Amino acid sequence: MRQSWKRFLWNDEDGSIIILSLFLFVGMAMIGGMALDLARHESTRAHAQAVLDQAVLAATSLDQDQDPKQVVLDWVERAGIEDVEPVVEVIEERAGPLLTGRTVSARLSGNIDTFLMRLVGIDSLQIDVPAQATQRISDIEISLVLDVSGSMAGRKLDDLQEAASDFVEQLYEDTQDNRVSVSIVPYSTQVNAGKALLSQFNVSREHDYSHCVDFSHGQYADTSISTNEHLQRAGHFQRGTQSWNYPLPGDWVCRTEPSFHIQPFASSPEPLRDQIMALDAKGSTSIDIAVKWGLALLDPAARPAISGLISQDLVTSDYAGRPFDFDRDNTMKVLIVMTDGKNEWEYRLDPDYLDGPSGIRRTRRNGDNYYSTREVRETQKCFLWWCQTVSEEQFFWLGNDEDSGDYNWHSQTMKEHLRTEEPELELTWPQIWAEMSVYYFGRWVGYPLDQGHPNTILDDIVERVDAKTKNARTRSACNAAKERGIITYTIGFEVPFESDSRQLLIDCASRPVNYFDVEGLEIGQAFDDIVNSISKLRLTQ
Repeated sequence: MRQSWKRFLWNDEDGSIIILSLFLFVGMAMIGGMALDLARHESTRAHAQAVLDQAVLAATSLDQDQDPKQVVLDWVERAGIEDVEPVVEVIEERAGPLLTGRTVSARLSGNIDTFLMRLVGIDSLQIDVPAQATQRISDIEISLVLDVSGSMAGRKLDDLQEAASDFVEQLYEDTQDNRVSVSIVPYSTQVNAGKALLSQFNVSREHDYSHCVDFSHGQYADTSISTNEHLQRAGHFQRGTQSWNYPLPGDWVCRTEPSFHIQPFASSPEPLRDQIMALDAKGSTSIDIAVKWGLALLDPAARPAISGLISQDLVTSDYAGRPFDFDRDNTMKVLIVMTDGKNEWEYRLDPDYLDGPSGIRRTRRNGDNYYSTREVRETQKCFLWWCQTVSEEQFFWLGNDEDSGDYNWHSQTMKEHLRTEEPELELTWPQIWAEMSVYYFGRWVGYPLDQGHPNTILDDIVERVDAKTKNARTRSACNAAKERGIITYTIGFEVPFESDSRQLLIDCASRPVNYFDVEGLEIGQAFDDIVNSISKLRLTQ
C-alpha cells in the first residue's frame, strides 16, 4: 500500500510535470518582478517629466524676476527629487532693455535600482528626462499720451521732457527688426492728429486749418476709430480774451504747432525725442480725447490708416500689418497716460457756426482786414416835402478802425468807402474763426449788430463739455482698453492726493500697481519702472 502511494508520487511522468511547473512558476515570478521594476521605472520617469515640465514653465515666465535656473532647481527639490540635480540652460532675448523672450531647457538624468531584474544581471534602469519651454514677445506697440496743458509750463515740462526722452531711448536701445513701435499723443484742450493721419479717416471737411476731432459720447466706449466711421472735424477757433481790440489774442483750441501733432508708429527714438523736446505747454486738459486717440493707434481698425501712411513713406514699411490683431500671439499693446491735473472744460463750436456762409464780408487795404455785412432794409427817401419808403441794400461797417465809419448802416460798401482794389469777399464761418476770436466777433461784429452782449454771444457760439462728462468718457475708454487686454499705465505728476483726477488715473490703470504717483524728478523713475514692468509681463507660454 505504501509502495503504491510512493509510486503515485514519484513516477517519472508525474515528476516531470512537477519540475516543469516549478520552472514555470519561477519564470513567471521573474517576469512579474521585471514588470514591477519596469512599472516603477515608468512611474518615476513620468513623475520626473511632469515636475520638470512645470519647473521650466515657471522659470520661463516673463512675469517672474528670479534666476530661472534657481527656479528649476527649487521646483525639483520641492517635488522630492533630491538625489539628482538637473542640468539647466537659459537663453534670453531682449529688445533694448526689454526682456522679450526666454527659453529654458533642463534635463534630469539618473538611475533607478531594480529589485528582481538584478537576478538576470540588470542592477539599474536609466532615466533621462528633457524639458523645454519658451515665452516670447515678438512685437510691442506703445501709445505714449503726454499732457502739455498750460499747468505743465516751466519746471514740470522740463522734467517730463527729460524723463520721456530717456524712456524712448531705452525702448529702442539695441532693438532690431522693428519689434517695438511707439506713437506719441500730445494733448491739452484737444488732440491734433495732424493732416497726414487724419486724412486717412472719414472726417468732415469744413476747413483744413487744423486736424482735431469732436468725438460723441458713445464713441468713447470703443477702442477703435474705423476709417469708415464718420468723424466730426473740430472747429478751428480761439475763444479769445476780453482784450477785444486784438482779432487773435490767444491760443487755438486745436493747437497747430508741428510738435503738437500725433506722431504714429515711429521706428527709431530720434524723431520722438525731437518732438518731445519741442513740446510747449498751453491750454486746458482733455484726458478723454487723448486716451481715445492713444487706444485707436493700438486697435487693428487703424491698420488701413497706417497702411496709407506707409504708402506716403511717413511710416516704415516694416510696420505693415500694424496695429496687430488683439489675439495675435506674442504681441503686447501698451497705453501710457501722463497728466499733472484733471479733465477741464472742453470747448466746441455750436454746429450752426461750424460751416456755411457767415454773412460777413471782408476787404483789405494796406494789409489790414475790414469787415462789413449787408441786408435789404427799408429806408425813407425824401424829395423836398415828399417822402416814400423804399427797400434797398444797406451795408454795416464793422470794426473799430476810424476808416470804418460810425456803427450805422450806409449805402456804400466797405470796398467803395475805402477805395481799395482788393476784392470784397463773403466769408464762411471757418474763414471768420481763422481771422478773429469768438470774443472779438462778439465785440466788433455781434454786439454792433444788436446780437447781444459779447459774453452772451460767446455762450451762444461755443458749447462746453464739463469735467464730470469728460471723466465718464475717460473711464469708458479705459474700460474698453481692459476688455481688449491692453496694458495701461497711468502717471499722476504732482496730482493732489485726494483729487478726483488721482482716483480717475487709478481706475484707468490696468491694475492699481500700474498707477504711479510722482513729484519732480520722480517722473523719470516712473518711466524706468514702466520699462521694467513691460519687460516682466508674460504674454505667451
